[in-house]
Amino acid sequence: MVAALGASTAASRARWAATGAAFGVCFPVLAFGVRATQVGFEPARAMFMTDPLLWIIATAPLFLGVFAFLGGVQHDRVRAMTQGLEVRVEERTRQLDDALYRTRLILNAAGDGFALIDYHGRRRGEVSEAARIWFGDPESLPFGRWLFGDESGERELFEDGLVQLVDGHLPFDLIVGQMPSRIVRRDKVFVVEYRAASDDGRPVLMVVVRDITAEEHATTQRRRQSELQAVVAALLRDPNGFRRFCAETERLIESVCDPESPAERLRGLHTLKGSAAVVGFEGLSRVVHDLESTATDEGWSERESRLLRHAWKVACESVEGYSSLFDGRTVAVDRRELFALCERIDRGTDPLELRCQLEQWTLTPVRQLLSALAEHTQRVGSRLGRKPRVEQVVGDVRLDADTTAPFWQSLVHVVRNAVDHGIEPPEARRAVGKDPRGTIALRSWMEGEAVLVSIADDGRGIDWQCVSAKARSLGWIVRSEEALVEALFHDGFTTRSDATELSGRGIGLSAVRRACEQFGVEYSVRSQLGRGTEWTFRLRPQATVCGCCPPSAGQRPSGARV
Repeated sequence: MVAALGASTAASRARWAATGAAFGVCFPVLAFGVRATQVGFEPARAMFMTDPLLWIIATAPLFLGVFAFLGGVQHDRVRAMTQGLEVRVEERTRQLDDALYRTRLILNAAGDGFALIDYHGRRRGEVSEAARIWFGDPESLPFGRWLFGDESGERELFEDGLVQLVDGHLPFDLIVGQMPSRIVRRDKVFVVEYRAASDDGRPVLMVVVRDITAEEHATTQRRRQSELQAVVAALLRDPNGFRRFCAETERLIESVCDPESPAERLRGLHTLKGSAAVVGFEGLSRVVHDLESTATDEGWSERESRLLRHAWKVACESVEGYSSLFDGRTVAVDRRELFALCERIDRGTDPLELRCQLEQWTLTPVRQLLSALAEHTQRVGSRLGRKPRVEQVVGDVRLDADTTAPFWQSLVHVVRNAVDHGIEPPEARRAVGKDPRGTIALRSWMEGEAVLVSIADDGRGIDWQCVSAKARSLGWIVRSEEALVEALFHDGFTTRSDATELSGRGIGLSAVRRACEQFGVEYSVRSQLGRGTEWTFRLRPQATVCGCCPPSAGQRPSGARV
């Protein structure tokens, strides 16, 4: 192509030179011939030889021919440069098209969606075939609307990110990290990546979309299978406890959907989230966590009530085949207790006492209740990257857990706080000379006719000065240790600046106090900064006795024994 342009330029120069020479020669000859015709040859020659003005007029076309030649040469040079530039642009465009085509082929072969846009959201070129199949033709829609559909929240985040890219005040990675990375469209799930690119020296945004529907489905199936195994294990370990959980969950859902106050709704959601996690219903726990955030930030509507009831229905359907195991007709007896009863029969023990002992077996061993809390403590610790050592010191104590089920479910908040607030990260514990794992102790014992339950940790302890400062900032009067303890149990009180899935909303201990007040349970807390915290709960005899066998004079109530 360049050689052809050179040959064309040389031919054009020759043409302009011939034209100028012919014009410059022919015009004087023609002028002389016309003059000779008029006055004769000799007079005409004499005039041409003696009149300078006539010579100037006669030779003017010669100069014009030279100027035309020079102008033509410059014109050809400019035209050659223009044609050369056009050739280079065509070649560069073809190279870019080829590169883009190869890139699109690779992305289409990989099944990914691909699009280039500038920082104002305008498309640069075509989108990949996969993107067209997933999201339709982008020609008639703004890019954000085409990609995110009717999800206005995600679209707004995306457009806000573009505005920040135009401003250029923040790093690219920080901006795109805040833009939506997940899309759900037509029962499909996509992940979105944003990459910096350049188009003719101008910055553009490369948007790559990948379909992860199959991966999400496989992950969901594995999660459901794992959840089912955990739930069935909890069911087999304590069928009656699982039955109590189901009954209490029904009550909590009704109190959440139709509460006496917004605070009661939040307490119910927080308790339901924790108790569902204890028995292994992690899916239900996640749904409740999301609804808890919605109730805190945006309020509650009938839609949220439907979501909660549907999540509970799905959870119940997953264990429907095991319903016969928790119908309330099963009594779990430890082998040691059975052998002890046989020995009492052999000794000729009064039949009334034997009957009372048999009826005690319909009560719930505290060991089972604390074992469920211990397992949940381990799971919460693993989620937080901690592996606390959980100790259980439990006597042979039984009680009527059916009537006090809300209280036992509320203890989930205490053990979660012990792991999340109390036990420090392993590195922090090593720095102060503590065992990196930490210890959480669950204890239960009899004191007179009452049952006492203790939950203790050897973590960071409660910073009472921080509690006092927070309470004063809220306008509360705290002049005693009792007032500081009551502040901990107040609705919405927390010393944390951010809330997590586990704690930080100031709701958990409020739910604990509400349950304690409901059943007349006395509570106390002892804590030393840097040494740990111990919560103690005292269940009054009325909350621990099953009225199946009235005690005789001087006899302890049969429903709670050591």
